Amino acid sequence: MSPAAPAAFKKSRRFIAIDLHPDYNRTRKFGTDDIFRDTIGLVLEYLQTWLDWLNRPLLTLGDAQITGLGILLLLVAPILVIVLAGLLRRLMIRMLKKQDRIDSGVRNAIVSLSYYSFLVLGMAVTLDSVGFDMTSLAVFGGGLGIGLGIGLQDVARNFISGLVLLVARPVRPGDRVEIEGLEGNVEHIGTYSTRIQTVQDATVIVPNSELTNTRIINWTHNAARRMLFVPVGVHYESDLDLVQKLMLEAAGRCPDIAERPLPEVFLTQFGDSSIDFEIAVWTETQVFRPKRLLSQYNVQIVKLFQENGVVIPYPQRDVHIIPDPKASLE
Repeated sequence: MSPAAPAAFKKSRRFIAIDLHPDYNRTRKFGTDDIFRDTIGLVLEYLQTWLDWLNRPLLTLGDAQITGLGILLLLVAPILVIVLAGLLRRLMIRMLKKQDRIDSGVRNAIVSLSYYSFLVLGMAVTLDSVGFDMTSLAVFGGGLGIGLGIGLQDVARNFISGLVLLVARPVRPGDRVEIEGLEGNVEHIGTYSTRIQTVQDATVIVPNSELTNTRIINWTHNAARRMLFVPVGVHYESDLDLVQKLMLEAAGRCPDIAERPLPEVFLTQFGDSSIDFEIAVWTETQVFRPKRLLSQYNVQIVKLFQENGVVIPYPQRDVHIIPDPKASLE
């Protein structure tokens, strides 16, 4: 390096001496401000080159020209929309949980509809920013709808049924329902299926279309209580007034039977071996465990019948043996 360079560097720190070649005796001096400007200019030049490439049309669909930047947006924007939609859903859940006056089913409906609306809106804005013609998308959407109607009937039907369940709310999370012999509690209503928890602690996944097209018994739709009929059979020689009195007394001994409405006893039929009664009772504590209440009542009524001499009959059959005439002759 030339001996003049250190001297120049000592005079001012704003200059840097650069030896361009070992055989080149002259030294160029560049100011640090000049280097900064040259570096920024070089970076901007590279950025402009990349932007020109990204804005260059790579594909043409009708009147829309797809550029490299558009493809990049198509890859990044959906992920960003999904992340933002998830954040929005969590935020709405936290906000709505503070509103005690809003039912849990209404909260789920609001959150789900807002989530999917944000997704659809975000995807539409993304496609519009890329350059897709929304009219062409409408035509494409019509063709896609036909495809869904033919190939994805069940998926589309369950999705629409899920929206109906969230808006109309014939069943809600926490309801006690019975569907074609299946009884359990509604745990979650999704856009495609509903999760039901049975008494045996089994999880049953029911497609939403079955809930909208099948007759459902909702035991807790209007109130969190349930009426049960308990059958009781007694001997034909029993004192019927005493039987009705003991049945009401047994209901009073069960803590899970509500005092209001009052229990009622009905004579339903005259059976082959017994006179059949039924008692109608209400419960608010064993809505989800009706068999537990039936067991409590049956234990109490058996005890009272034994104490008061009331007989619970069992089926009896008389068998008549007709002798064979040929056997008697032999």
